[in-house]
Amino acid sequence: MACASEKRWQATIPDEFDAGFRACGKELAVAGVAQAARGVPLASALQSAATGKRNAAPTQPGRPGDHTLTETELSFNEEDRPILGLLCRTLAVAHMNDIQVDVFSTDESTGPFVFGSYLSWLWYDFSLGIGQARIHYCARCGKGFSTAGHRGIEKRYCSDRCREAAHNERTAQSKAWARRLFLQKEMSIDAIRKRLFAHEQKTTGSERIKKWLSSWPDLKHALDEDIQSKGWGSPLLARCRKEGLDLDKLLSAKRKKELAELKKEKEGPHK
Repeated sequence: MACASEKRWQATIPDEFDAGFRACGKELAVAGVAQAARGVPLASALQSAATGKRNAAPTQPGRPGDHTLTETELSFNEEDRPILGLLCRTLAVAHMNDIQVDVFSTDESTGPFVFGSYLSWLWYDFSLGIGQARIHYCARCGKGFSTAGHRGIEKRYCSDRCREAAHNERTAQSKAWARRLFLQKEMSIDAIRKRLFAHEQKTTGSERIKKWLSSWPDLKHALDEDIQSKGWGSPLLARCRKEGLDLDKLLSAKRKKELAELKKEKEGPHK
């Protein structure tokens, strides 16, 4: 049964190509290249996929000594196997550049991938059946890429650009979440660290959160309003001091001046 993605792209195929393309397009492409990857000569593989025969006679007799491409079959050379494998991977990746990720549109067989053409879906479907091709799909943009020859930690991104972009997106999300938990949920920095960075060392995670909070304009404005309404006994100011936030960044110039004057008044009688 065809998946939803295949049905959507089948509906967009022009009528004049509909019958021929649906009848043999996918079967010929998949079966022919798959046989070639297993060692069957490419010409015979394509003919076998189309007709079911290894050696078909030409439709018209040729001159003595003439041979059509499908009639000529050479023995497979094992030394060519890596090159053929690379060819299959290159063809698959080249035809999957228009694959995108849409987390709001999922399919049972293709997940969150959205295909820009029916051909890209065919290559995606074909690549899933080639164990040696080792084609992975970028966790950020969905683009297919080859991991042949790669060792070590499994690659999740097609390029450094996607890897860095994904890292920045995760950082921005963690930063927004940490700030919300501190200001709206009134959670301590240690509790936030345990929720967001439980796998990291305590000092590293806590210092990162303090830096995010100390440079947050919304917290600076909230602190100024709290001091304005409740004075220097502000509960939010007390929390910021207790958590070790940088008050030099959080206090406005006006509040810093007021605080300096208060200190002078307290120190005056003792001098």
